[in-house]
Amino acid sequence: MLSHSSDCNSVKTPANTTLGPERGGMSKADRKQLVLEYLAVTGLGLPPAVLYRNLRLRQNATFSQKTLHNYLEELAAEGLLMRIDPDAMEERELVEIDDGRAYWMATDAGREAADDSFSFH
Repeated sequence: MLSHSSDCNSVKTPANTTLGPERGGMSKADRKQLVLEYLAVTGLGLPPAVLYRNLRLRQNATFSQKTLHNYLEELAAEGLLMRIDPDAMEERELVEIDDGRAYWMATDAGREAADDSFSFH
């Protein structure tokens, strides 16, 4: 559980929380690679808001949620990510969709393209 100290700029984190290095000076290609690798390494299908919050918290990503959306669309156009139906996931199925509310997941090609540039420990 996170707790705030009396100093509003400091946050106490639990022992098992690992915050990554500051990611502000990365190129666009590196930021896209971070998104791809995070999804490839975790193997999860995530909604954009959850992905964004985890990249901010765990990887200190500095790009905006709108920028993340652009990266997700670009990576999908490159065949590295796919949009999946969250309702189908409840039935233990992966159904790729084109429109509407979706979760994002790395494709086989995306997992192959993940080059382990980033540490997620």
